[in-house]
Amino acid sequence: MSTESLIKHVGIASVIFISTSLPQLYMKSNEFINEPGNCPTYKSKLLHVILFYVILMFSLKHIINSKKKRHGMIMFSLYATLLYFFISSADMYKFTGFASSKFEKIPQITNDACPTTYGILLHAIFYIVLMIIYETCNQKNKVTN
Repeated sequence: MSTESLIKHVGIASVIFISTSLPQLYMKSNEFINEPGNCPTYKSKLLHVILFYVILMFSLKHIINSKKKRHGMIMFSLYATLLYFFISSADMYKFTGFASSKFEKIPQITNDACPTTYGILLHAIFYIVLMIIYETCNQKNKVTN
């Protein structure tokens, strides 16, 4: 995969990561499934994971016209979705908030476990780094096989 293609794939996944992690979207999805509040719940989290996967697959196929074969797009989307599920989970926000509380004074989550904008951006950067590592390692494995 070329550097340009890597940037496109990881960039679109990252934009979708940020978009589907916003509290405003959780508020609307919670209204849709009759859940209170604007914080992620188990039901709304599952809805967002499915939404993330569908938007990513559509984007790869129709927006950036990915040169990946169908199997490659599915594998990339599945990995990106699993990574989204783990990195954007409330437990991960709590863990990183606790681990970094000694170094930074800006909270990553609110008292009711909603991610802050700062927390979402920090997790998006972590997501980007892990996606680049995945794509780079995936490409090296294809070259050696």
